[in-house]
Amino acid sequence: MVGTGTYMALWAQIPLADWESAAPPQGAASSEPVSRAVVMPSRPGHCNYGTWGHPELCNRPCVHMQKTSQCPSGQRCEHCHLPHVAPVAKMDKLQRTLIQQLSRDAVIALLLPQIRQRAAAVCWAADPHAGLMFTASAVEDLIHLLEDDAVAPTVEVEEELAEIPQRQLRGLNRVLARMPLCALVRQFPFSDPPRLERMLERVRLQLPPTAPPPGLEDVVVIRL
Repeated sequence: MVGTGTYMALWAQIPLADWESAAPPQGAASSEPVSRAVVMPSRPGHCNYGTWGHPELCNRPCVHMQKTSQCPSGQRCEHCHLPHVAPVAKMDKLQRTLIQQLSRDAVIALLLPQIRQRAAAVCWAADPHAGLMFTASAVEDLIHLLEDDAVAPTVEVEEELAEIPQRQLRGLNRVLARMPLCALVRQFPFSDPPRLERMLERVRLQLPPTAPPPGLEDVVVIRL
């Protein structure tokens, strides 16, 4: 019998175009069935599209699974069906305003170290028998893409960050440190957002959900 890890390693090699053809249509909501058939690759635990990459790269939690542990869209749902033990960290209004007021280079100087640290955690958490080699390679490609789009911190950037009150800066860094990888990457002021989104999706679809259950019906969902 072929083990689960072997299957996952094989899935990691599925071309991105094949995954894209299986993705739900743009704008499909978890509360409404999609208007056309969506054929998903077979996966242990019948993992739906939005759950893939859990917990660092999955889509937002499905409200139906949080409330009733059942989703009318099933495997077609584009939201995550696995438990999220804590609310996703988000910046408050003051922190969002601060980010908007900073220069592009200063935002990158704040985000890139956090993204590197979170990406390293993703690779360490991946099951070595579940396509870790492919996951690590995709994560490295993502980091290289961001680094190539950035510039080395300058004295001006250091001075700009030094002007932020230390208490406010520490609070912002604490929030960034708790944000999942997908949220951090989407905050990055990349010069070509569609290209970055495609790369992020490539990484997500190579990262098996952590400890997928034998069936989604067995998941105990922790409400946020």
